[in-house]
Amino acid sequence: MTVMSIKADQRMVFLCLLVAGLIGSLAGVPLTIAVLSDPAVGGPVDPQTIWLSALREALLVLAPASALGLWLGKKVGLGAILPEATGPDAAGLGGRVRPILGVSVAVGLAFAAPGIIGLFLFPPGDFGPGLGNPTPIDWLLRSLSAALTEEIAFRLGLMTVLVWLIAVVVRKPGTNDSVFWAGNALAALVFAGFHLPPVLSVDTPNWGLVFSIVLFNGLAGLAMGWLYARYSLVSSMLAHFVADVVQHVIPRALAAIAG
Repeated sequence: MTVMSIKADQRMVFLCLLVAGLIGSLAGVPLTIAVLSDPAVGGPVDPQTIWLSALREALLVLAPASALGLWLGKKVGLGAILPEATGPDAAGLGGRVRPILGVSVAVGLAFAAPGIIGLFLFPPGDFGPGLGNPTPIDWLLRSLSAALTEEIAFRLGLMTVLVWLIAVVVRKPGTNDSVFWAGNALAALVFAGFHLPPVLSVDTPNWGLVFSIVLFNGLAGLAMGWLYARYSLVSSMLAHFVADVVQHVIPRALAAIAG
């Protein structure tokens, strides 16, 4: 493969990530509108503002994260979007994704279980105002949104950059285990903190819930980072999507049917 064809491939991968980031950002808008329209959050809101904010997120956050991840990933052994094609049955998207389905779904289910338990352990109001407004469909779209946008931002972007920075500082290759796990842990901590604003926005935060969210999402972030490095970004996206659907969508859909 020539240098020119490699660059063309990278441009195509970046374009696909740009589209994925755009879809992910827009998919999360219905839930955001439903939550922010609640008077307890300060609603009503202007939907057009939320849609434009999603576009800005895709262009100003996810696009640079994708570019950095693809560029620096090659230097530290990261940045794979899909698993490598191996064997005669690996041709096409299905053949490359099929081998990682089992481990991706298993990791997603493993981290969905504690989240479901948390829904019963803590009062609904402790999770933040407005979260009872979205429909199961809104949560399904948000699950897709989180899987695409958060994995691009926190794994492909932030984690790759952190591993590269640590490798430069300690003068070790990015493939070194200690370098990788240090970068993965730092990205996981930021990922965990990203989930705290709703629970901290209530008048009296439930600090047990805050600790649980940091622990749960921190461990989940480590697992997603491992999937990203070991299998591909698509693997961490699949696990993230499964975890969110099982935790957020299925219980609410069952409650709606029962009600």
